[in-house]
Amino acid sequence: MSKHHLCKKSSLLLLGCMTVFSACGGNSSSTKPLDSIKTEEAAPHAAGGTTLELYNLKAPVKEIKEWSISISDLANNPGLNPAKLSEVEAALRSEVLDEMETRIYVYRFTPDLKADDDDVSYSGDTPIKTTRAGFPGTFDIGYENGLPTRFTLNEKDFQKSVDEGMLYLDAFEIGLEEYTIAYDSNGIPKSLSGKKMPFFEGGKYTETYSDYKYDDKGNWVKRKVTTPYDTMYQFRSYTY
Repeated sequence: MSKHHLCKKSSLLLLGCMTVFSACGGNSSSTKPLDSIKTEEAAPHAAGGTTLELYNLKAPVKEIKEWSISISDLANNPGLNPAKLSEVEAALRSEVLDEMETRIYVYRFTPDLKADDDDVSYSGDTPIKTTRAGFPGTFDIGYENGLPTRFTLNEKDFQKSVDEGMLYLDAFEIGLEEYTIAYDSNGIPKSLSGKKMPFFEGGKYTETYSDYKYDDKGNWVKRKVTTPYDTMYQFRSYTY
């Protein structure tokens, strides 16, 4: 982990980082309702969807930085602007924010709109396997109407990582065998529902997403995430 707490998603499996999405700051200078935004023309979608859908993007970007802060931390730090990346970085360096709960994740993309990350596998232009920050393992992706909807743990990859000592379940707060993402009419995630691994006591897991804010290009920069364990705001900053 660097001094500035910048993580690539590929490092999360080893460190057991917890995260969520998020948004604001950087080149994202305004927030608008999604229906009022005219998004840029994107490349034609493959039958199974593209990188844009996987990362909940409406317009292509070169880089995403995302972080989340719990509502309790926000209440304890009323002078902090959680949407401003530089303030969050300073709060992490001074240990005002706990680096184990608030982390900054970096996702980079190639000019042909693919994730610049070995943790996403493609068939043509369609992502077919990915990791998710905070959940151990890689997941095979199933699509509905071009949106990545069904995520199933790749048991072969999972067992290989465990056997080779590359994955430690006790480094994670939760692990899922499978999960499904539900979307609104604009293709924006509304909720995630999954089945927990026996190691994590089994049963169902659900988190919901609400109160979205968007930048001028239609990419979301802030949302509220509610889980069984915590409620937080998630933020994103984009480089276009």
